[in-house]
Amino acid sequence: MIFIRESKREVVIGSAIGILLSAGIILKNYGEPVSWELVILLLMSLILGFIDKKLTCLAYVTALVYLMDIILVGFKLKAMYFTLPYEKLILIVGALHMLEGLLTYLFGAKENQCIINYKRNQITGGYQAYRKWYIPLFLFTIKGFYVPLLCVLVYADETYTMKPETKAKKSGKYILLYGSIILLIGLLVCLRKVPLVLGMIMMPIAHELLFVINDFMERGPYMYSLPKKGVRVIEINKEQKQRNNIKRGDVILKVNGKDIIGEEEYYKQLLEKRLVMMIEDLEGNKKILSFDKEEYEKLEIIILPRE
Repeated sequence: MIFIRESKREVVIGSAIGILLSAGIILKNYGEPVSWELVILLLMSLILGFIDKKLTCLAYVTALVYLMDIILVGFKLKAMYFTLPYEKLILIVGALHMLEGLLTYLFGAKENQCIINYKRNQITGGYQAYRKWYIPLFLFTIKGFYVPLLCVLVYADETYTMKPETKAKKSGKYILLYGSIILLIGLLVCLRKVPLVLGMIMMPIAHELLFVINDFMERGPYMYSLPKKGVRVIEINKEQKQRNNIKRGDVILKVNGKDIIGEEEYYKQLLEKRLVMMIEDLEGNKKILSFDKEEYEKLEIIILPRE
């Protein structure tokens, strides 16, 4: 039920944003007539997606089409130069990424799940976030009539060094900054203050820089590494998460007074009808919690394995 409510909310948010932006585009008469070049641009985005999903982004597709345009003109295979509305496309890339950054900051970590991976020669737990927003926009016109285009904004990320909520907020800020820079460059291009080629170069290069920054953020110490003693909790039933004192990252040190060295001792103690646990949180604070067996099973706790 939680997932359904979140999905409906995201649809409402995306639709509302699309309607507001489209209203501004229509009122200002900023719509661009559909041409065969624009159709090719969209088709190329879909084709590049089979190579790498990130290449579906207009930041890469627009720059690639621009490069092809220059090559065709250079070899005199194309008479028309700059037939695509490159200036507007730069503005669209900047505006959409600003929107993506804001949505990522606010909602990027709403749905995430635990993942277990082998990194830096050790088993570690982390979290994977995946959010998708559909933004209906009336950007283009056919014979004077505005036609809708469904823009998809996606935030997909893994983190092992920080809470997913923290990572989403940091990532959102960088995406928002990227969009702001590209939008500014687009405005300067429209005003003929900077050359168009600068925008074409900056869009993909600065976008790649986002991945470099993401890698840098993941160089810190892992949050959910294997503890020296006990077993580490990396996931808990979403519906029970707010009702109990066991949290992600907690280490179960003892069950019914017996030290927990690994998974074998942990699962052996879970056969008891009553469970009294000593738990240590990420800050090193210890607490004693007790559960009935059935009550504990409802938590659907996942621990970090040692192998």
